[in-house]
Amino acid sequence: MEKLATAWLHKDIHRLDMQQHCAQATLHDTHMDLQSKKVWVLKKQGVYTPHARRLARELLKAGCASEHVVNAMVACTHAFGMKVCHKMSAHTVLHACDKGGYFGLMQLGREIMQAEGFRESSNGTTHQKITYESHHVTILAPTYKLGVDDTDKLTWSHQVRFIDLEPALDHTAKTQFEGTKNLASRIVSAYSNSPLSQRDGTKMETNDWIQKEEFQNMDHASDGKKKLRFCQEWKEEVIHKDLGEKVLEEMDLSASLRKAKFLTLGESEHMLLVSLIFAGCGGHKDLNAFKYGVVRMNITWELKKRPPPVLLANNANNAVIQLGQEADSAAIQHAVDSSTHSGVKLASLAGSLFNHKKVHGLKMFRKFPDTSNTRYQSHSYAAAELITFLDLYIELVKDAHDAKKKAEFNHLEKTIAKGLEDPSTLAELAAMALSALVALLSLTTKPEFNEIIANHS
Repeated sequence: MEKLATAWLHKDIHRLDMQQHCAQATLHDTHMDLQSKKVWVLKKQGVYTPHARRLARELLKAGCASEHVVNAMVACTHAFGMKVCHKMSAHTVLHACDKGGYFGLMQLGREIMQAEGFRESSNGTTHQKITYESHHVTILAPTYKLGVDDTDKLTWSHQVRFIDLEPALDHTAKTQFEGTKNLASRIVSAYSNSPLSQRDGTKMETNDWIQKEEFQNMDHASDGKKKLRFCQEWKEEVIHKDLGEKVLEEMDLSASLRKAKFLTLGESEHMLLVSLIFAGCGGHKDLNAFKYGVVRMNITWELKKRPPPVLLANNANNAVIQLGQEADSAAIQHAVDSSTHSGVKLASLAGSLFNHKKVHGLKMFRKFPDTSNTRYQSHSYAAAELITFLDLYIELVKDAHDAKKKAEFNHLEKTIAKGLEDPSTLAELAAMALSALVALLSLTTKPEFNEIIANHS
C-alpha cells in the first residue's frame, strides 16, 4: 500500500509539473503576443498597409500638415501605450493621398456609368495671385451601407462628390471648359483601366461625361455662361455623332447623315438629348442683392433730398479737402469724388481697426467681422455689430484716444469716430444689418433645401 501511495504521489507531482510547464509556456506566449500587439507595424512586406494609408488621409483631411502626420500617429499610439514601427514620411503621406484620390476617380467613373445623369458644379478663386478651380458633382449613387443591396437603385440617394481643386492659368471660359474636358479624361482613364471596369464589362469614354451631364452650377458671371455655351456645343456634337454611328457604320458620309437623323427627331426627344440646364450660385445672388441694395441706398439720399452720409476720405484726400480755398478747386473736387461716404466704407474701416492681426497678447472670445477679406455677409455682420454695440464702440475709440501719451486720434480712428456719430451713416448701417436677417444664404445651404432641389431636378 505504501508503494502504491508513493506511485500515486509521484504521478500527481508529475501532473502538476506538466501543468506548471504548460501554464508558463502559455504565459510566455501570451506575453509575447501582447508585446507584439503593443507595436503597430505600418508596413507589410515592405509596403504600407491600407489602414496606415487611410489614417494618413484622415489626418490630412482633419487639417494636419503632411510633415506632421507621423508625429500625430506616434502621439496617438503612445496615448494607448503602444509603439510605432516605421515612420511615414511627408512624401509617402502625399502619395497615399494621391492614391486615395485616384480610387475616388475610379468610383466616380463607375457611378457615372451606372447613373442616368449627374450635375456638375464649379467655381474659381485666387490665392496669392494664383487661380484655383474647384469641381464637385451631385449624382444618384449607392449608399454603400452594410446590409444594403447596392444593385437595387431604390436604395440609392443623391450624393455630393468632391472631385478636385487645381491651379489654372486664368478664369476664362475657355480655360474652364478645357479644365472640365481634362477632368473628364482623368476620370475615364481611372475607371476604364481599373479592375472595376473589367468586372463590370464596360468602358467609359470622355463623351460619356457630357452625354450624362444634365446641368451645370456656376456663378452668374459672363465666363460661366460662355462655358455653358461651349459645353452645349460639345454635347450636341456628341449626340450628332452617336446618332450618325447608329445610322451608318462608314464614317465618310456619317457627318451629314447623323445631322439629318437628328433633325428627324421630335421636339421633346430633341430637348431630352441635348438639354443642359444652367443653375446659378445662391451665394452670388445674395452678394448681388446686397451690392445693388447699397447702390440704391446711395441714390436714395439724393432722390429724397436728404443729407447723405458724412464723407470718409483717406489721409491724402482729406489733406487736400482741408486746404479749402487755398487749393485748386479741381484738385479738391477730384479728392471729394475719389472719396466715399457710406455704411459699407465705415464697416470696412472698422474691420481694419477692430479686427487687426496684432492682438497684443489679448485673448478675445469674439472677433469683429473680417471685412478686409472676401467673406459673404461680412459687411452686414459688421454693421449689425456696430449698431448693436454702438455706445461701446464709441467709448472704445475714445479710450484709444485718451490712452495715448499725446491724446489725439490717428486718421483712421478719427474717421471711424466721425462715422459712428453721423445719423445718415448709422441709418445705412441699420439697413445693412436688417438685410442680414433675411437668411437667404443660410436657407440655400440647409440639407432640406438641397433635398428639395434634388427631387425637382
